[in-house]
Amino acid sequence: MTEGRKRPKIRLIPVGEGLKEIISEIENLCAEWGYEIFTDIRAGAPHYEAIIMLLKDREGKIGISATIGETTIDGEIENLERFIEQLMNQLFSQVVESQKEKNRFEEELDRLFLYLFDSGEIKTKGPFTFKLHEKNPDAPRAPIYIGLRPPPKGSLTKELIKKIGKVFFQLSIQNHLRYDCVAGVPKAGDPFANVFPRLSGLPQLYLEKEETEEGRRILPILQGQYQKEWRVLLVDNVLVRAYSTFETIEALSAHGLVVKDILVFVDWEHGGVSELRKNGINVISARKIRDLIFFYTRENRISQEKYKEVIKYLEAVEAYFGKD
Repeated sequence: MTEGRKRPKIRLIPVGEGLKEIISEIENLCAEWGYEIFTDIRAGAPHYEAIIMLLKDREGKIGISATIGETTIDGEIENLERFIEQLMNQLFSQVVESQKEKNRFEEELDRLFLYLFDSGEIKTKGPFTFKLHEKNPDAPRAPIYIGLRPPPKGSLTKELIKKIGKVFFQLSIQNHLRYDCVAGVPKAGDPFANVFPRLSGLPQLYLEKEETEEGRRILPILQGQYQKEWRVLLVDNVLVRAYSTFETIEALSAHGLVVKDILVFVDWEHGGVSELRKNGINVISARKIRDLIFFYTRENRISQEKYKEVIKYLEAVEAYFGKD
């Protein structure tokens, strides 16, 4: 197993008395395969690759079975080694299939980003400004722009919105996110959040946003069905300094809702992620800006000069906000 990699986890559920020695044997066998066993029931428990059920009935007969996704493996307690070997073989085959699926997802994502560039959603004739320039008018201007908005502010078609929404949904599955409802960061994130109810069966919430001469602000006016303490998954097109994101979280919190995870299509690497993580919020992006511009350079969509210009801009932004 690669150094520094987290050990895969298996949940062991023992039912009955006198199972201590068998539990210890199962733990040792799984450890030999590089897996970590959990026998306690805890809130916020990690994602498990498999669940082993160990059951001792009133007559003292012990049964053992394992569940991996939708697959169940039954074994004999007299031959634990064989049972664990079957379990690991099934797990490894699932890991291989999962990696193939992830590779397919990455390939589709690459094609989507190429199409977005070719259709004009990525603009390279700057300079461009962000919401951060409302508070920091002297901050560096961006040499490229990533729109990802439907008309009238952008040109995203319904089909592209649906594709990006599906990317967000797939990221939520890959990262085992738990949530009760979904909301977009107004208004750019709303169209993508709108895709979730059809895929997950969970409701979408909407927040109001107003634009004045002083700037844009999110209002704590909430539409949609929800209950207090529900966990809200946030989605947005891009993440810059997270000003709008924090406004959204504050507006949702005013209604007793909780935000723990945020999905963004592009992370501009302007410090927004670190600010959110300081507040205990997990951020997952489809692409980081440095990876994206490298990809566009490799695919001959932007020049080496533009690539260097973007890198220089990112360094200038880092230096600018490093003064805080």
